[in-house]
Amino acid sequence: MRRTFFGLAIFLVLAGLPAAAAAESSPGFTARVGIGTDINLGLAVGGGAGFVVEFAGLPPAEFGVDLYYYHGTETSQEQVGPSLNTYHDTSTLVVYAVTANFLHSYAPRTRGFHYLTGFGVGAVSVDWIHTSTDDPSYNDSGDYTGAGLLVNLGLSYAFGSGFELRLQAPILVFDGPLDTVGFAPMLNAAAVLRF
Repeated sequence: MRRTFFGLAIFLVLAGLPAAAAAESSPGFTARVGIGTDINLGLAVGGGAGFVVEFAGLPPAEFGVDLYYYHGTETSQEQVGPSLNTYHDTSTLVVYAVTANFLHSYAPRTRGFHYLTGFGVGAVSVDWIHTSTDDPSYNDSGDYTGAGLLVNLGLSYAFGSGFELRLQAPILVFDGPLDTVGFAPMLNAAAVLRF
């Protein structure tokens, strides 16, 4: 699975390079900064960069690389018999993605909405630590790294000056722990600058 991930990532980047050089009126490069969440509602911060390429007969395509990071601790309490136990769960999450998105109804330097559809590859790295001074049997730590395919849908509003606000709903389908298939739906809000 990891070989497939890296092979597809390299293909996406290399596929866009000749087209970028040949495009006559490419809208240029993009920089993104944003926040993202998943079904557990933890907030990750991150950003990315990319470039837009125009193909004859197709909507403009945006090739990009993104990185998101989350680190946090959740504390919970549970009544166990006569004592109130406190539990701490600390996790660190890093998500990498290489994407290719079509920008439907997009026109450079024009104000208005456009939507995007795309795909890519992503990798996830998670480390976790579970601790409790009240319940030593809860103490545990581990890590997981996985890679998979990414499907992306989004809506963006361009202000006509190269600045956009974007809302995306990527879904990562990956090789989960213990030979399972994982699905990770996410939500991402970002500010995009084109130059």
